[in-house]
Amino acid sequence: MNYSDLSSKLTQVIEQIPKDALYDFCCSYAQEHEELAMALVNEFWRPEKDDYRSMVQQCLMHPTPAGIKNGDGYDWGIIAIDLSRMMNLADEKVKEGSLLDAAEIARYVMTLTCAEYEADHPYGEAYGEVWWLRRKVA
Repeated sequence: MNYSDLSSKLTQVIEQIPKDALYDFCCSYAQEHEELAMALVNEFWRPEKDDYRSMVQQCLMHPTPAGIKNGDGYDWGIIAIDLSRMMNLADEKVKEGSLLDAAEIARYVMTLTCAEYEADHPYGEAYGEVWWLRRKVA
């Protein structure tokens, strides 16, 4: 049997199956066959959701007064408050049962914050070592 014959027979069979029966079959078969489950999710899952990436990026738009003048430097105190609100939103999503939304929010908070923090603190580990030495001397 070639592909076109199989495709036409499949089309005929699917057209005859009641929607409820097809739905039940797809759900039960997908639970046992991860490949089908992933194919269905990748092809048809179109969540209606907020753009969490943009929301987190907006949290990071708080430059210090010197940062406004020089084009660098963020007020991490205000950023922390905004990011805390985003994590509260993630908690709400968990309570609603939207684990994927909560995970997406957390992912953007972690990845975007770390990237911005590293860019805003170019001395990285050296700064921590200087701080430790100051405490040691004092």
